Amino acid sequence: MDDRHLKEYKFEVNNKEFETTESELLGAQIKTIASVPAGYQLFLEVPGEKKEDRLIADGDRVDLSLPGKQKLYTVPPATFG
Repeated sequence: MDDRHLKEYKFEVNNKEFETTESELLGAQIKTIASVPAGYQLFLEVPGEKKEDRLIADGDRVDLSLPGKQKLYTVPPATFG
């Protein structure tokens, strides 16, 4: 297969852009690519008012082929005193 014909999919984690040739990635794969520290939660931004962002578990798939760039962000583990 000729690598020059592979489609690249772009996504962001914490405002940093990444690229992959995979149209879908698991939450765990995104965390690895973006060097997300262990224990951090990953969320997918859901555009629009009154929309709740989606928690992405390690086994959840994120479709990168959807229109627009998929934007994700991390949240550190909560500490309760």
